[in-house]
Amino acid sequence: RGNNNFLQILDYFNKNIDGFIALKNPNRSLMEILQKTDTCTKIANRFVLSTIPIIFNIVSWDESINGVYEYNSELDKSNERIAMTTVYDSKLSAPILVNRSCITLENLDNFKNEEYCLMAISRYDDNNEYDCVTARQTDSWIKSGKYFKKTLKLLNKSKLWL
Repeated sequence: RGNNNFLQILDYFNKNIDGFIALKNPNRSLMEILQKTDTCTKIANRFVLSTIPIIFNIVSWDESINGVYEYNSELDKSNERIAMTTVYDSKLSAPILVNRSCITLENLDNFKNEEYCLMAISRYDDNNEYDCVTARQTDSWIKSGKYFKKTLKLLNKSKLWL
């Protein structure tokens, strides 16, 4: 810890391995470390755009707002589908998938291949340290039902996100 070993290994793999590296269900601390490198850009002091893809398990909108998981293996068993994104909401400690539809996934049984806007379920460590479930439940954008519309507008305005 504190020796930048993770960043050195990440840099090594990015330069020497054919393929790509993705971060699965990163916590807020890891995203803060990445922000110290040239792999991330922060927008509006809230959203982090990462050049390293982020993958996360797909859950319903309600579960992403109210749920918490402790171990990746448990989450993988109950939610096998994954999404990939480059956007992380640091205020809510969440990778998010944003698209023009701005439709949230209410029921996993309805999920096919439509383009939904998604948010990762809270990690136990992030909720313990940052109380991100309460942050999500009290977020004015989420409460108004305009979270993804406002996020999309902000990201488009930045001209960094495609």
